[in-house]
Amino acid sequence: MKSHVIKAKEQILSYGLDGSQIKLLDQISQKNSITHININATDSNQSIGYLCGFKGFLRAEKQGEILVGKQCLILSGIQRKNIQHILDEIKSSGLNIPLKAMVTPTNQSWILSDLISELEREHEYMTNRKAQK
Repeated sequence: MKSHVIKAKEQILSYGLDGSQIKLLDQISQKNSITHININATDSNQSIGYLCGFKGFLRAEKQGEILVGKQCLILSGIQRKNIQHILDEIKSSGLNIPLKAMVTPTNQSWILSDLISELEREHEYMTNRKAQK
């Protein structure tokens, strides 16, 4: 029996961006035929799979805590060959959002606030590592 790979829709999810940042990301997304979804501030308790619209992921009933001052981008379904191009466009646009993640089979079941916490730990580690060199 052949296994089937489910191709996820190409999309960028954003959390915590202000209006001008959302507009820039909308422009980049449209230019590259990628859907941009701005995550509601109170959806911090939703799973990444639910936020991406994956089948089998249900909406959590209660509202999540608003993560004040937290920003992140989550890339889903973007082909490997296009990822660097998208990241370069984001950088050249002036958007400075250090926390970024690709959706994986592991993190699609994580809730957004946990993913952001993990990204913060990783970012801090990498920043400290660069400073030590």
